[in-house]
Amino acid sequence: MLLHLAVVPPPALVDEASAVLRDLRAPAPARSGGVGRLLGRSRTTPAGPAPLDLLDPDLVLLPVTPLGNLTPRDARRLAAAVTDALAPLARPVVRTHGGVALEPIGDDRVQVRLVGDERGLRTVVSAALAAIEQVGIFCDRRVFRPLLPLARVNEATTEADLEAALAALAGAEGRPWAVDHVALLQRPADARTQPSRVVERIPVGAP
Repeated sequence: MLLHLAVVPPPALVDEASAVLRDLRAPAPARSGGVGRLLGRSRTTPAGPAPLDLLDPDLVLLPVTPLGNLTPRDARRLAAAVTDALAPLARPVVRTHGGVALEPIGDDRVQVRLVGDERGLRTVVSAALAAIEQVGIFCDRRVFRPLLPLARVNEATTEADLEAALAALAGAEGRPWAVDHVALLQRPADARTQPSRVVERIPVGAP
């Protein structure tokens, strides 16, 4: 199984955050010089497309680390180690506020920031990564960033659209979210368009 570890936000939080951008998706006249061209795309801009493509809610995840191709036995061993590591930790409370676009270079997404107990969130992630390494499975510590992807640019997206999206995210503060679990997920063949399957939910602390 090709697996990865991620934090899965509740559907209500995803819907609330995405709603901030939804009004920006109204059809507009065709424009030239879109951000899509800055990303190296060459398709002709169709007339009146939405300036941003909202992601399917099932694709909105907070990646922790890819884990590669693991056997079911190794996956169970990893899950048990991470469960032990996260059991004594406090559940960090975060919320959405502000955002970034096209970061790092080559990324075509608009993402919302998670703020609040960011230190607590990083503690959870660090403990999970340490537990994974202790059972002899490699993990990439560079993957985690406290950002949730909400939308992708398309051929019609302009700098003005991105500025409007970031202004909207900066002006909206989401409800508090207590991060109560991380998820061991099976990655699909096309992670860009297909949701991951939950293999195991690993609780963080206690209610």
